[in-house]
Amino acid sequence: MGTWLVIGGIVAMTGWGFRHIGHDAQAASPSQGPAAPAHGARPVLRMTGAMARGQQPIHLDADMARRALRDGVLEVVLPDGTAYRVQMERQETHGGGHWSVVGRVSTAMGSQSMVLTFGPNAVFGMLPMPDGHALQVETHEGGLVTIAPAGGLTPQRKALPRDNSDYRVPEVETQMGPNGTMLADRPMRIGGDDFDATKTTRIDVLALYSPELVALRGGRTIAETEVASRFAIANQAFIDSGTQVRLHLAGIHETATPATLPNGELLELITADEKLATLRDAHAADLVAYFRPASKDDATCGASWLNGAGLAGVAGIDQAHAFVIANVSPCGPHVLAHEIGHVLGAVHDRASQTDADGNVAYGAYAYAFGYRTKQFGTIMADPGRAPWIGRFSNPRKADCNGARCGVDDEADDARSLDLMAPGIAEFR
Repeated sequence: MGTWLVIGGIVAMTGWGFRHIGHDAQAASPSQGPAAPAHGARPVLRMTGAMARGQQPIHLDADMARRALRDGVLEVVLPDGTAYRVQMERQETHGGGHWSVVGRVSTAMGSQSMVLTFGPNAVFGMLPMPDGHALQVETHEGGLVTIAPAGGLTPQRKALPRDNSDYRVPEVETQMGPNGTMLADRPMRIGGDDFDATKTTRIDVLALYSPELVALRGGRTIAETEVASRFAIANQAFIDSGTQVRLHLAGIHETATPATLPNGELLELITADEKLATLRDAHAADLVAYFRPASKDDATCGASWLNGAGLAGVAGIDQAHAFVIANVSPCGPHVLAHEIGHVLGAVHDRASQTDADGNVAYGAYAYAFGYRTKQFGTIMADPGRAPWIGRFSNPRKADCNGARCGVDDEADDARSLDLMAPGIAEFR
């Protein structure tokens, strides 16, 4: 099996410290960049450099976030002078000294969430703009905080190559129903007396990150804040999509792997590694997510297994195939949510899943597709250069570009995810 170097100690969530906004959140205040506004002034996140030049330094720290929560609004000024407001909604404390704030932006693609996660010496997150596109906040070595246009599903936002998808189909024995039909072919009723729409399904995830990510960010604590940010963004997407799925960070480790392996090959390597399986068991983790920088030679931003492939539904899930790879920038902030969506049986938009002969590659259910229009793509869709919005397809939601966020019985990831998640949550 593979050879692993686990650098960080085993850390369980119950052993991590928690912080409250009113106490030591001030410590999580990267302050490099333009001068901070005077204390007590209206919080304004101001950008001065042209976005076409890529990353630019900004001042964004926990004190600004606290004042925005106090006032209920964060003012944002783009380089072209466009000003808009983020309506602040809530805050959350996480393990490891991480704290997230969530706000909402009215965009051309509908309401979208801002999610910023602060750590002991870093901040990461995403900030939607009025046109529906998003900006990505990152912290670099030395505490420099920058903002830049958010990435997408591939490193250069090119179309996913058909011969090199970001998911792999495992060989799984499925349970067959009467007359040789797979269980997923049977009609399933959503709702009813036994359905509790308020109940969430918690999926425990062990997070691993590479030494290359530590080198890129300039320290382990900064890298761990980036990982925490990806979880916060994914969970907000599940919330905004009306699903019951919630991810829980069960532990986090720095773990060395062959840096030159493409995402797909690395996925197979970590899936087969016995030492990593033992580490997963120690954390009782349903899933394992590995974070590393994107490679210029890889056409994908991640890799994962597709549970329930070919309409197998819950009969096609396998706890051995519970691993994902997620790359950081220039890849987009929704990569983790996208790859976990594959593990939960969702595939890309229908057009991307249809070959030249009209054959469709299905996920767990006939409606487990992302949703793409000319204006936007949902999390499981390949958006190209259109806005990649933080929603899974859901036709019961009607706030995507003023229209429904999916199509009944054709593009309904929220329904599919909620059916698959309880089985995944029982892996450990």
